[in-house]
Amino acid sequence: MDCTVRSSDLVPISDARRLAWAVLSRAACGPSRALWQLVDELGVENAAAAVAAGDVPVAVDHRVLERGDPDLAARDLETLHRIGGRLLTPEDPEWPTQRLAQLATRANAHADCVAPLALWVLGSASLRGVSEDPTVAVVGSGAGSGYGDLVTTMFVEDFAARGWTICSGGTMGIASRAHRVALAAAASTVAVLACGIDRAYLQHNQDLVEQIATAGLLVTEYPPQTPISRSKARARARMVAAFADAVVAIEAGRGSLARQAVFWASRLDRAAYAVPGPVTSPESAGCHDLITMDAAQLVTTAADIPHPQYRNDRAGLPEAHV
Repeated sequence: MDCTVRSSDLVPISDARRLAWAVLSRAACGPSRALWQLVDELGVENAAAAVAAGDVPVAVDHRVLERGDPDLAARDLETLHRIGGRLLTPEDPEWPTQRLAQLATRANAHADCVAPLALWVLGSASLRGVSEDPTVAVVGSGAGSGYGDLVTTMFVEDFAARGWTICSGGTMGIASRAHRVALAAAASTVAVLACGIDRAYLQHNQDLVEQIATAGLLVTEYPPQTPISRSKARARARMVAAFADAVVAIEAGRGSLARQAVFWASRLDRAAYAVPGPVTSPESAGCHDLITMDAAQLVTTAADIPHPQYRNDRAGLPEAHV
């Protein structure tokens, strides 16, 4: 499948309207049910104007109003343009509507079960095009062992041979290994970041970030200059799960945020799996807990995970209201 971005993937909405989405994305800086409610009630441009003016008819955190500065949002768009990225909105054909549909319903009571208002993207592949392929999220500890690296390599090479897209968090450890193996196998790979696109280059794996930006996709709901934080990493887990048909945890300690992606898989009706490890390894303890709790199914090879019947033609999927 040709997943290259084409000119039709970004609709010719006005600069003012795209700026309005950027204002709302900057104001939200993560999942924001209140701002989506505002968009539902007022429309995109009126909602952005209300935020910029500090005049909103729904309760929002005061920090939202402080961040919703049109001048700063314009600066964000300039930064994105300078590094060759693009801002995707729910109005763009490249928007992965079906992948985000269950977040967009806003029916789940979990506070973070909200679709992003916009996505800041870097890479030549089409996000929607890549999303139409079967996708697996490979997650795990940020300090993977030799065992974790070996298992990740085995799984990802098998998935790549079967035509799956590999999704992870662009971080160190298991995620880094998953992306590197995918790139080596010429498989599509998507890194979902918990920081601004430009901040990704400040991480330790800069060479990997550059490779993904060239051959895959960097995706984030956070505007440029946004630093990573634990709360953002927790919120990222829902996006990693949403983009995937299946989530596989390989080496996750009991305190690992990788386990959050497995929990989100169940909330979003995705398949969840975990790989067992040595009983003496703290890095595998979280995977063992997931299996014991029936939060994830035990797997030992990628062949244990069936090819999904991708839901391209599912009827009744709700669209995000804009």
